[in-house]
Amino acid sequence: MEQYLAAIVAHELSNPYTAMAGRIDLMRSRSDLTAAQTRDIASMRSAGERIERILTNLKTFSRRESPPARPVDVLPVVQGALERFRESPAGAKVDVRLGAWDDAARATADPGLLEAVIAATLEVLAERNDAVTSIEIGLSLNRADEEVSIWFEDDGPPLSDEEVARVFHPFGGDKLFSWGGVITLAYGYYIIRTWGGTYRFWTRDGKAVTELCLALQG
Repeated sequence: MEQYLAAIVAHELSNPYTAMAGRIDLMRSRSDLTAAQTRDIASMRSAGERIERILTNLKTFSRRESPPARPVDVLPVVQGALERFRESPAGAKVDVRLGAWDDAARATADPGLLEAVIAATLEVLAERNDAVTSIEIGLSLNRADEEVSIWFEDDGPPLSDEEVARVFHPFGGDKLFSWGGVITLAYGYYIIRTWGGTYRFWTRDGKAVTELCLALQG
């Protein structure tokens, strides 16, 4: 039902959006615009691009399939995500390091998808607040709850409820990564939940902690 409704909404909004975007492009091509008009049109174009991303997310959501999963060693995936993040613009601004880890951590996931979700999570945390200058990522086992915990501790203020809602909103999140199309980190949250995992947010010694939990294997 959710996918069906997403497809309907995306279809109904696409036509008026296309007409609006075309009109904006026509206005941009005029040579007699004042500076104020140019700024207003640029603002409308920026808002239109956000609508376009939301429509893309709706279409992706409506076609989604269950992501693949198998038992994987988590540490190499985390290391791959770290390398991927360090090559990004956000990675150049923030010091990120691997903290404590457990070599025996195995979870139900797809290594490529999990690496993308971890890298996207790092980018969200690095860019969420100017106060964030360092992130430590670690890996631990919780055998009592049969979980593998991938935790991210940054030196910024704790994540507010508003930040969590913005990042993980099904269609409105701003952080993008690719898997079968451009999608938001919210879709990464969907992937994690499909694998039996979740995200948690808390504080430790005044630092913000984001925890990505997966089902333990073995």
